[in-house]
Amino acid sequence: PAIDNYDVFVLQSNTSHNSTTFTDASNSGHTITTHGSVRHRGQAEIAAEGAAGPGGAKFGTSAIWFPGTGNTTDYLSIPASADFSFGTGDWSVDFWFAPFYTTDSVIIGTTSTAVSDNLWRVKVAGWPITGSGINDYWPAVQPPNLVLNTWQHIAISRTSGIVRGFVDGVQVGGTTNPSWNISDDSKQLYLG
Repeated sequence: PAIDNYDVFVLQSNTSHNSTTFTDASNSGHTITTHGSVRHRGQAEIAAEGAAGPGGAKFGTSAIWFPGTGNTTDYLSIPASADFSFGTGDWSVDFWFAPFYTTDSVIIGTTSTAVSDNLWRVKVAGWPITGSGINDYWPAVQPPNLVLNTWQHIAISRTSGIVRGFVDGVQVGGTTNPSWNISDDSKQLYLG
């Protein structure tokens, strides 16, 4: 799909093997900083992993690889922005994900540690993917919805106060909490 003005952060991987350059393809053009060993993995390198990988990049010639097993040293960061402060309106976060491990770690969010008021994160927590904000929890994506070493499309959205989670287009949870105000725009965005 085409990138439009509603897309405030778009990270794609279609570059050479071992590249550590990451670019926000949205109109916002956020700066992305690499920490640790995060890099692009080429199609051939991913496919060569066999059972230890998803068999290749989902799109294009590469995929982003976070080599740690849940540690906090391999991640990308994006400076704080109002773009990542969802407020009380409708929003969505979606991405392709091929988990290699079940260690509890943050996938994306405005905090990599405990969630406090007005922040959010989507994480792998002993398998479920959960998001949280205002000390409440968004829907959890529970087994058997996620499969190791397999590309899956993960989406979490809020529409008219209803928060839903999806794996490959199939709804896996939902809750209503229209009072959530995810409004802290002083925190950077983390991936990985």
